[in-house]
Amino acid sequence: MSKIVGVVLKHGSRESYQKNKRSFTTLSDEIKQALFDFDLIPIGILTPKEEVSFESKATDPHLNKTQLEILKNEVSICNGLVFQGGIHYDDYEYDIARFAYQNDIPTLGICCGQSIMTLALGGDIAIVSKETHKSVDEYVHDCRVVTGTRFHHYVQTDSMIVNSRHTRSVINPGPYLTTSAIDCDGNAEVVEAEDKKYFIGVRFHPESLYKKDKNMAAVFESFAQTVKRL
Repeated sequence: MSKIVGVVLKHGSRESYQKNKRSFTTLSDEIKQALFDFDLIPIGILTPKEEVSFESKATDPHLNKTQLEILKNEVSICNGLVFQGGIHYDDYEYDIARFAYQNDIPTLGICCGQSIMTLALGGDIAIVSKETHKSVDEYVHDCRVVTGTRFHHYVQTDSMIVNSRHTRSVINPGPYLTTSAIDCDGNAEVVEAEDKKYFIGVRFHPESLYKKDKNMAAVFESFAQTVKRL
C-alpha cells in the first residue's frame, strides 16, 4: 500500500486577500504529480485557523492549544511531509516544521519550504538581489555538494546545476541544520538535519525537472524510499 505524504498547503498572496477579503489555499500540481510518480499519495495539510498571518515571526505564537492539536492530528496520519515553494511564509508552517523535526517525520522543503524549516529551527535567511536567482530558465547556476552529507549520498555527485527562482537565501542554517550544498555565491543551496531520518530543504525546484534530470529525481526518490521504510 502506498504511503501518505502531507503537502502543507499555502494561502494565496496577501495582495489577493487584501483586495477580495477571501482566502484560499494552493497545492502545486508539479509537486502533487511528483509524489504520485514516486508511488506516494499526497494529501493537503490545512490550517484550522480562519485567518492566516503572512507577517508573523517564526517565534511568535500562531495557534491556540485546540488549533495546534488539530494540526498535529492532521500531520499524524502522514508518513512524510512536503513544504512547498511560494512568495510568503504562512504562520502555521513554522509550527508544522518544528513538530516534524521533533517527531522525526521525513520532511522535504522546497524553496520557501527550505526557508520555513530553517527559520523554525533558529536559522537566518536574507533577501537576494540578483535577478539570476529569479529566472524562468530550466537551469541557472551550479552548486557544490558537500562530501559526506546525506544529500551527497542521495545524489551521488560533487556538483550539480539547478534551476533558481527564489527571492531569499539561507545565510545561517542555525543550530540544528547543516549546509549540504553551496551555491555560486556561497549561500546554502541545501540544508539537512543529520540526526533525523530525512529532514532536507532545497532551494531549487526538483518538481520541475525530475522527469529528465537524475539529480532532481534523486531528491524525490530518496524521500520516497525513506517514507516507504516506515
